[in-house]
Amino acid sequence: MRKQHLEHDEKVLKEEHKATYRQLMFRRHYIETNSIEKFKREFPTTPEEAFNTTNVGVFDTNKIVERMQHVIDPIETNEIYDELPDVLKPYINKSLYIYRLPKPSVRCYGGVDTASGTGGSNDNSTISIFNAEGQQMASFYANDVPVYKFAEVVNSLGRFFNYAYLCIERNSYGLPLIERVRKEYGYLNLLKQKTFDKKGHRKLQLGFQTTNVTKPIIINDFVEHFDLNMIVIECVETLEEMKIYQDNNGKLGNKRGEDRHDDLVISVAMSIQAMKHAKYYVEI
Repeated sequence: MRKQHLEHDEKVLKEEHKATYRQLMFRRHYIETNSIEKFKREFPTTPEEAFNTTNVGVFDTNKIVERMQHVIDPIETNEIYDELPDVLKPYINKSLYIYRLPKPSVRCYGGVDTASGTGGSNDNSTISIFNAEGQQMASFYANDVPVYKFAEVVNSLGRFFNYAYLCIERNSYGLPLIERVRKEYGYLNLLKQKTFDKKGHRKLQLGFQTTNVTKPIIINDFVEHFDLNMIVIECVETLEEMKIYQDNNGKLGNKRGEDRHDDLVISVAMSIQAMKHAKYYVEI
């Protein structure tokens, strides 16, 4: 490596930070085989970079940007409207985006994250649906749909996608949603999580309980599926949320700020858990 071969940022490092050619060669190789974000995290050059590593992006930004360049557009409203259940028609291409239609006898898997539905700057209620091959079929996000109406959407969208096997986060508003979907609509194809009581007896509960123990596991599963191209995300809003999803000294969540959410990240994580279970309690 010689001076004329240096890129702009490498020249700055050599002139201002006295980096050696050997160090610059190592830096270039590390970035080519990993990412510049990871290099800054592992080998910060300035105090600012060292400070910024306390908030570490969970997903590879370069892979997110690359995926954004290849997403497909949602199906046009006039091409799908007549095929939709009446419950879903008011939401199409406003809160509900469908990228692929279900094929006969092909299993689909969905994840659901439920919010209050009170609007404003509050969290979104979200649904992410994938087929058995990991291709995204649909996404739904809205913060102004009350839980009882969101239950209608979950039921109708799940049935539309070949009675999808749904993993519903049962935290907070998720529990009343599960009760409505199961008891009022008779939706049977729901993930059951294995848990243990205080006496160590095993039991099954509908939905997925996210805790400080389980959350890192499901996010790591998400990262693995995305990095290894085991899922294809088409929802741009989901990819935008992934950009700002961080590990803040062990606390996982979105980068704080107005209108910054991580609800679609959670619904995709729930979808992946459904895919990992690979079960179906109904005939299709």
